Amino acid sequence: MYLKFDLVHLTGSSGFIGKSIRNILDIQGYRVIGYDFHPASVITHKPEELFENLKAHESRSQVVLHFGATASTSSKHSHLISTRNIDYTSKLASFCSGRRIPVVFASSAAVYGSDMRLISEVNPQGQYGKSKLAGEGSLTSSFKNTLSDLVILRLFNVYGSDEVKKAEMMSIPSRFIIDGITRRKVQIWSSKEITGQSRDFIYVRDIAEIVRRILEQHPWNEVLMDVGTGDPWSFEKVASLVSAKNSSLIEHVNFPDLINPANYQVFTRANTTNLEKVIGKFVFSRLDYNFDSIWDFYSQHSKEPTI
Repeated sequence: MYLKFDLVHLTGSSGFIGKSIRNILDIQGYRVIGYDFHPASVITHKPEELFENLKAHESRSQVVLHFGATASTSSKHSHLISTRNIDYTSKLASFCSGRRIPVVFASSAAVYGSDMRLISEVNPQGQYGKSKLAGEGSLTSSFKNTLSDLVILRLFNVYGSDEVKKAEMMSIPSRFIIDGITRRKVQIWSSKEITGQSRDFIYVRDIAEIVRRILEQHPWNEVLMDVGTGDPWSFEKVASLVSAKNSSLIEHVNFPDLINPANYQVFTRANTTNLEKVIGKFVFSRLDYNFDSIWDFYSQHSKEPTI
């Protein structure tokens, strides 16, 4: 099999999405060098080592998959959002654009704000969404003369097994399943202003496969694309899957103190047009088809959530 890149540099390689991407690229035969602020093994590098490694392999075809970020929206992580999401991405943009090193950047649907039914343009409400939009700006500005070497992926609500470490950023399907297993009840956070939530949930392995296909298409003919299914699921429908599994009670409760309702996404839906232009038609995994395997994983590994 012909690979377009000799080396793939993956930030966030120890994270939920990063591990899935690394697995599929390893299987395909890519040489992947991983970077993470929380290394999972001795072969994972610290993010600041990325720049020296890129210099050391300048004679080879390289690509950077920038999936590393601080995603927590709690105030105690505000300085990390600034330094890791904004400052690091800005440095990476300048470095790679000057050397014509292609970059795939994981942005987020958080740039659209809390309710895409009301506005589908960028309107981030929280620190995380604002930091991702700032990262997009740094990259597009730096790559303005070589946009074929940049692609920005606005990832929608990614779910799958092994999300426990994500704490308050855990996907709704995983949180509901763990609630059902450990408490035999599913709690839907709501308020007078926020009810009837629906989100576009995308399976983590679909993200990995999409990234693999994107690498095959370099140079890219679209810079910015939503990465989601385009088919939102209501929270009630997700909860009903859990209830059908073990008769868990479904209840509506107030938002926990750790979550700011003003930043909470009520409705998201991806526009898959640009994604399909790059990789063609993609058949997404359905949440209900993946449900049993995720349930089985958490049945073996989960503890009661902290929130």
